Amino acid sequence: MEAIILNSLYNGRTRMCTSFDDVYKRCLMTGVRRGHLDVIMCMSCRVNAQVFNKAFELACAKGKTKTVDMFLHLGIKQLNNGLIKASEYGHLEVVKLLLTKAEDVPEKALTFAVDKGYFDILHLLITKAECLQCSCTCCHSKWDV
Repeated sequence: MEAIILNSLYNGRTRMCTSFDDVYKRCLMTGVRRGHLDVIMCMSCRVNAQVFNKAFELACAKGKTKTVDMFLHLGIKQLNNGLIKASEYGHLEVVKLLLTKAEDVPEKALTFAVDKGYFDILHLLITKAECLQCSCTCCHSKWDV
């Protein structure tokens, strides 16, 4: 297959891509890093689920709240890895956003919050975990958006 040359968005370097899938992946990941919501929207339907999930995890790890919110609106289903990444890197606002949609709290997110000393995140994670165990409506209403 003939190589496609992509003049990448980072540092003006030229990258060799072997397929359109590779081009779409690079564009999506660069869009996430730079916070280009229009690029993310355009590329999200052109990549496979694995690449889509990795881009979501990158947005969580970088603390890109608007980007994470866009992924939630685009229908991302696997929130746990994003919650782990946001907890690992101390992105409180991203953790808050993800907890509004989370159906469980991964133990690894708790571990990162403790290990890194992010006690505000730890408090949120524990509170959400307790709410998930509770059946009262007052507990669940504070997580509704």
